[in-house]
Amino acid sequence: MAKLGSVAVGIVLARLLGPHEFGTFAVASVALTIMTNVNDLGVSLAIVRWPGDPREIAPTVTTISVITSAVLYVACYFGAPGYSAAMGAPAATEVVRVLSLVILIDGFATAPIGLLQRNFRADHRTVADQVNVWLGMLLTLALALGGLGAMSLAIGRVVGCLAAVGLLVHLSPEPLRFGFNRREARALLRFGLPLAGTGVIAFAIANVDQLVVGRMLGVTALGFFVLAANLSSWPSAAFSEPISQVAPAALARLQHDPAAMRTSFETMLALVSAVTVPVCLVESGSAAPLIRIVYGIHWLPAHQPLIWLALLAALQIFFQLTLDYFAVLGVSRDAGPEELRRAHASLVREIAPDVVGPQLADELTVQIDAIRQVAAEALRVLSDDRLRPRYTAHLPAHSADQKPGPPLGQLRK
Repeated sequence: MAKLGSVAVGIVLARLLGPHEFGTFAVASVALTIMTNVNDLGVSLAIVRWPGDPREIAPTVTTISVITSAVLYVACYFGAPGYSAAMGAPAATEVVRVLSLVILIDGFATAPIGLLQRNFRADHRTVADQVNVWLGMLLTLALALGGLGAMSLAIGRVVGCLAAVGLLVHLSPEPLRFGFNRREARALLRFGLPLAGTGVIAFAIANVDQLVVGRMLGVTALGFFVLAANLSSWPSAAFSEPISQVAPAALARLQHDPAAMRTSFETMLALVSAVTVPVCLVESGSAAPLIRIVYGIHWLPAHQPLIWLALLAALQIFFQLTLDYFAVLGVSRDAGPEELRRAHASLVREIAPDVVGPQLADELTVQIDAIRQVAAEALRVLSDDRLRPRYTAHLPAHSADQKPGPPLGQLRK
């Protein structure tokens, strides 16, 4: 229902604002995405993977994250005119400045999010996310009806984020505290900076198309492209992503029976393909009438990129069931044997009963066993000089650039 509601509100906003206003917001949104990939310097994940008591490092994490976010916000504020002009949308300057407040607000959420993940409280995170989405969308809709244009999207996003962060702080197992320990800070930055770097790389791969379209074709063309990209992602988000979230744990339980694992994988792939691929093909084949009926005649140019983006989405579903062992252990592709062993030991400690608590460990026995089995298999394959090259040769190229991290936050989703 939440996804359907989001789609419905998105359609109404598209009809109210038009391609130029959407493009203006997209210019600001790209800038925001760049900054949010580095605003905590990668230290947020350290809370989840820290071998000791995460409460010890939470104050230092909060301090690093808030200071970095404040510096990035100031950079965004003063750099907004130059960036907007370079993207061919000088009118986006104020939208960029307002939307950049999200970076500042987000800095206060780093420690609460990490602590919630560490304590397997994805349910609390989901509540905050829903508040963010719905409050932001409804406020945006009201402001758009009032004639604020692209600024309505920015204000809605900021208010939704502010409410969500307030809720996360309230629901966090520990109160929000500031502090700074030099030894902990050095360890956190050694851990986090490489992750921040991979986040920038992942952003570049995922968003370079929008940067090129905005810079070369202008803000209105960017509006058409963004709408087409969003529309092409619907089938995957609705059908294949939920299955891909549970596939690793399900397949891990069958790792000692290769025939059954292969059969299960083929069944999952057939199920996802049977639903998602036809929808993507219909989107591609009927792009023009679909855009005209749903969004209106003034959005019709968006059908041209939609034809190809929908076909690309159909191909991408075949990669969503692929499990990247490097991401499971949270290491880079060039990780050596010692780093692999440390990462495996750290992951195993995170899911130990004395860490997660006996009651929760009992409730999540199946999921925890699946994670342990996947981690063991990942260590075995990546530590074997014969198996590792054969394994990496068949990985999708994009998975190497995704920010690595443990699957702990997915257990209750």
